[in-house]
Amino acid sequence: MQPLTKTNSHLLQAARTPHSVALEWQRETMAYAELMGCSTNLASWLRMNGTALECVVALQLERSLEQVVSVLGVLLSGGAYLPLDVKWPVERRCFMVADASSDQLMAQGAFEKESQLCSCGVALLLEGAQLPHAPPATAWQRTSSHQLAYVMYTSGSTGQPKGVIAEHACVVNLVGATRQRFPADSGWVCGVSTAYVFDVFVHAAFSTLAVRGASCWLIEDAMSLLSVDTTDHLSHMAAVPSILAEAQVPTAARHIDSDGEALTQATVDRVGTNACMFNNIGPT
Repeated sequence: MQPLTKTNSHLLQAARTPHSVALEWQRETMAYAELMGCSTNLASWLRMNGTALECVVALQLERSLEQVVSVLGVLLSGGAYLPLDVKWPVERRCFMVADASSDQLMAQGAFEKESQLCSCGVALLLEGAQLPHAPPATAWQRTSSHQLAYVMYTSGSTGQPKGVIAEHACVVNLVGATRQRFPADSGWVCGVSTAYVFDVFVHAAFSTLAVRGASCWLIEDAMSLLSVDTTDHLSHMAAVPSILAEAQVPTAARHIDSDGEALTQATVDRVGTNACMFNNIGPT
């Protein structure tokens, strides 16, 4: 089983379909070759600035192409990422950064003052969505399947948020199963509406990037799936059952993933007969 850092010719498909669209956000797109180049460039920068194996890098980024690039860049550097929602209270974010023993933070300029409240040092402050430039790495640190890939926290609705760690093997196992389930399809478009602070994002985004010729369409949030105009060209979508119960499933959808909540027969019946539905549990 290969770790996620072996993405050069496997997970990102950059060598096979370099010019195919890998990511789409609003009206911006990024091809596989560009995604791989930006991710490795960021990984080089992180390593030059102290990111070591299993070093926890906190990410405080808004929805964007650069958000995905940053996640992959941390993994390529050998580190593990801790996703933070910019809408969370500062106290919650500071607690998570300290509890995860993170000593590096990537944040956008608009959140500089809040970032300084955290106990770790700011490794990278993005001006808007501009990523740093660094010389390409000549060799990557070897990462095993049992090393840390990311840290995510519970909602904390019943007390203090609790952190859960996931190894590379957990994600690779899920991505591998998805690749076996879905053959290469140049018309594959997956709508990813889940925030990157939840592991459904890991499943939807990484699994899509592992399918040859597939495209990952970033959607603002789950509520956006309730609009027919934003989903009518999706061939694959993932959402919690409560959203699926209200959303208009696009006629082009061939595969529906349901995660995170109990699935009812009434919700399944709304999907129709043109799509296959899968009830999943996340990699964490």
